[in-house]
Amino acid sequence: MKRASGVLLHVSSLPGPFGIGTLGEEAYRFVNQLAEAGVRYWQVLPLTPPGSSNSPYASVSCFANNELFIDPRRLAEEGFFSQEELQSFYHKGMTNLADFGFATANVANYLHLAFSRVSEEQHREMLAFVNAESYWLNDYALFEVIHRENNYASWLDWTDDLRLHNEKALVQYSMQPEHISELEYIYFAQWQFRRQWDALKAYANAKGVLLIGDMPIFPALDSADVWASPEQFQLDEDGNPTAKAGVPPDYFSEDGQLWGNPLYDWDFIEEDEYKWWVQRVGYSMKLFDVIRIDHFRGFDSYWAVPAESTTAKHGVWRRGPGMKLFEKLKEELEHVNIIAEDLGDINEDVAALVEESGYPGMKVLQFAFDDKERGTELPYTYPVNKVIYTGTHDNNTVYGWLEHADEETREFALDYVRMPDMTDWRIGGPYSPSVRAFIETAWSTPCVLAVAPVQDLLGYGDNTRMNTPGTNTSRNWVFRIDEAELARLDTAWLYRMNQVFQRLDNDNSQMKRSQE
Repeated sequence: MKRASGVLLHVSSLPGPFGIGTLGEEAYRFVNQLAEAGVRYWQVLPLTPPGSSNSPYASVSCFANNELFIDPRRLAEEGFFSQEELQSFYHKGMTNLADFGFATANVANYLHLAFSRVSEEQHREMLAFVNAESYWLNDYALFEVIHRENNYASWLDWTDDLRLHNEKALVQYSMQPEHISELEYIYFAQWQFRRQWDALKAYANAKGVLLIGDMPIFPALDSADVWASPEQFQLDEDGNPTAKAGVPPDYFSEDGQLWGNPLYDWDFIEEDEYKWWVQRVGYSMKLFDVIRIDHFRGFDSYWAVPAESTTAKHGVWRRGPGMKLFEKLKEELEHVNIIAEDLGDINEDVAALVEESGYPGMKVLQFAFDDKERGTELPYTYPVNKVIYTGTHDNNTVYGWLEHADEETREFALDYVRMPDMTDWRIGGPYSPSVRAFIETAWSTPCVLAVAPVQDLLGYGDNTRMNTPGTNTSRNWVFRIDEAELARLDTAWLYRMNQVFQRLDNDNSQMKRSQE
């Protein structure tokens, strides 16, 4: 990885007329802005279908993609419906927040209409896609159809033949006429997502912009992955977790974070030669140029919480696969470009695993100033092989952090980032001197990659943070930016920062043209 910069903005947060961001023209315009600013990386959150709380980190599949991001304008261009029909899919209200309810109903409407008009040639193309992705797509499609038919009851509550993934029963189920059409509709949705995503990725790459994807370490219990491969997880004979995933008390929560995901049976996975992980990482490398693996420390040791616990306070650390997994990935896959999210409770063993893997770890600028023993780990000390974030999707914005920090911490931070006038920190917006000072500090570090969420680049406050860990409020995951606000992104200033701190890719012709 060359010295560069990136911007974090999830697809759902893009502007557009369909209640939620899509892979349409707004995404392409954002790529153009990044290229103009000399930004090398666009980072998104997981592209998997979100869970009931709209969290992309609680998905029903580690492989499937979110059909809510499919842009109907692209479908209209392919002749699936008329311009008059297209107008009926536009959101009629305010869309300053992601409207998942509208988008879910709307997408189902136009995807079913498009699916009903698939030509024979398109159907053949779709089946070729299904054949290539059958190792995950067949189980995912079956899971979704059965899920819906059972009113989204957990697979643990299905009839035994379906719950136990009985092959004969599943074949009979999939051959029923009413299920054939439902399965093909899911194939169609996944195929259309991939077509639109692949086109966007090709466009971004041609502009010199690479895509960073995010991979949660654990699937949800009620997911196609756990249902189809229960042997890979720590489950009892009825399919219930014998222990649950989480993290002990930390910066975000005094009770820790009880995620509730099932934990991996690493002994079985090793015996199976890490086949599922090779498939998962290999599939992700088709979608992205780099993947950030969330909770990387879980590969060294993971926090196992008793199944009956209601908080993550009490648990035990258990050993993960360590380098065995990553040696297998490097052996089996041609390209494995990973960012290791090594935040939180990191001990010497975890640090040693990150170093041995060779993957860059992470730093969060806010944490440097929250450190009560100030000066023990300030940004100038950060290693080169790290990715520095002004904040992640789980952090407050820089401006929001400044508002909520105690006076002593705020003064220390502002002094460190060289604010000339301490009284100016209350100025927000894209020209906020305090937020810009934080970003410039991140860009100036030795870290190979510096990333800022778009909220920080626009100087937004804490009402725009993407997620507050440990909460399940209506404010999580709904941040969205409108067209006019995104146009305020100061690409000239950002380009200058990339130039000053040598984060431009001077080999890229698009960036050379921007410089001229």
